Amino acid sequence: MSPSTPQQYDSTILLTGGTQGMGVHTALFLAKQCPSSLLILSSRTDPNNIAHTTNTKLGQSNTTFLPLNLAPISKVHAYVSNFKAQGYPKIKSLVLNAGVQIPGAIEYTEDGYERNLAVNHIGHAALFHGLMDAGFLAPDCKIVITTSSVHDPSKGWGYKIYWPSVEGAMKPDAETIKTYSGMDRYSVSKFANTAWMLALSRRLAASSESLAETGDESARKMTAVAMNPGLMPGTNLFNNGNAFIFWLIVHVGPLLLPLLKLLREDIKSPRESGEALAWLAVGEGAKGLNGEYMNGKKMGKSSELAGRESVGDELWEWTVKVVGTEGKL
Repeated sequence: MSPSTPQQYDSTILLTGGTQGMGVHTALFLAKQCPSSLLILSSRTDPNNIAHTTNTKLGQSNTTFLPLNLAPISKVHAYVSNFKAQGYPKIKSLVLNAGVQIPGAIEYTEDGYERNLAVNHIGHAALFHGLMDAGFLAPDCKIVITTSSVHDPSKGWGYKIYWPSVEGAMKPDAETIKTYSGMDRYSVSKFANTAWMLALSRRLAASSESLAETGDESARKMTAVAMNPGLMPGTNLFNNGNAFIFWLIVHVGPLLLPLLKLLREDIKSPRESGEALAWLAVGEGAKGLNGEYMNGKKMGKSSELAGRESVGDELWEWTVKVVGTEGKL
């Protein structure tokens, strides 16, 4: 089934990375729970035609695909312009879920930034600000960011976080490149996701309070949360790594899931985490959440460093300059 005209829907849900892994399950839950909303799946490609498959499974027509390249920044700006041309209704839930994981040699984008960070953090921040500045976000929009517990060294994953400064992380020097692995760099990108969400949530809360003081009953009530989906055997996130390890994760990992869950609490199936992500985006029980780091549907806690306001503030200010916005909320 092909989507009908955007005008027939009362709102939009925008999900990045909804065409692979956990995102496929998130898309199905969102489309089913919100048939009156237009669900837009945005990734570089939709090779398995997930938008069409979602519509067919549900007997609905509210899911569509709009291509998005999160790096370089100019591609994100072009996406926002394309979004505007479509005439979509306001976005009630913005789910920033897409991501890359490059465990090997360091890669850079056209903008000159380390690729894990460029896609996972900078691209998503550029998307948020572009949509916000253009007035596409509903006054009560919920922003949900997919992060990971690998951002926190205390969780025992064995990855190192380097954060000498924002610029130092985004453009690591030669010595840093020697010292830190590709998975360390991926972990740093999840650190940035977490710190940025906390900075965003503080600003959204302050903006809402300021508007409420004017007596305007329609004062904006946007909120932001981050979710750690856990380790999910069976997903394609590691497809840039060793081919044999990737094969084991995708094909053998799901068979061992019950055993793996006995070893670590945060090992989940893609379906479990996909459902939790959808709940955070549109669930009644998640409406009041702001500034929370979630382990699925359970309250969690970010790393101490990511939770420092000074770290989040520095990242926020650097990011708004790089993506070309004043950062007004």
